[in-house]
Amino acid sequence: MDTTQASMQTELIKHRHTLAVVGMGAIVFGIWSLIKSILYFVLVEPLSDIINENLDSIIDSNFEALAALALSILIVGLFVLIDMLFRWKVGRRAMAISRGDKDPGVGFFILSAILLLMDLSELVLGVSSIVGAISSDEDMIDRISTLLVDFTSVVMLAEMIFAAVMIRKLTKAISDGQNTVQHSSGAA
Repeated sequence: MDTTQASMQTELIKHRHTLAVVGMGAIVFGIWSLIKSILYFVLVEPLSDIINENLDSIIDSNFEALAALALSILIVGLFVLIDMLFRWKVGRRAMAISRGDKDPGVGFFILSAILLLMDLSELVLGVSSIVGAISSDEDMIDRISTLLVDFTSVVMLAEMIFAAVMIRKLTKAISDGQNTVQHSSGAA
């Protein structure tokens, strides 16, 4: 193995390690998102308060109010579940790629890009909230901490995509280099 092959192997190992760590991070951020949503509806805006605010409409047999409330809760729960499942799938795939069990395919990059876009949109909303373009009931400290978490997630997902691209590129280059060496030694 020549020096170039050895340095490519070292770089491949580095990117695989990065991919394993950020893949686990993607899963942890999914779990955090679920916990954050549960805590929001238990501590910040309890469902009992939401129901009590709409109790007059519900008592008056206003089916639309009850349906809107149920639909809102269902949609929020569905979004959190979809986010969690995307992060779980991407994180598990990233760890499998890091072990060499799978290749980084188009599906992995599409799911990763969707997650990155979702987190980027949350980051933009967070910045908009801090600068006052969007009104928010949260304290400034809460908004800043949420912004930092969203920023960390964006950086992590960008790093995951970069590491997967580099793994794909290095694996191909190493494979092509080994095939060239085998063909040249077989011809001699």
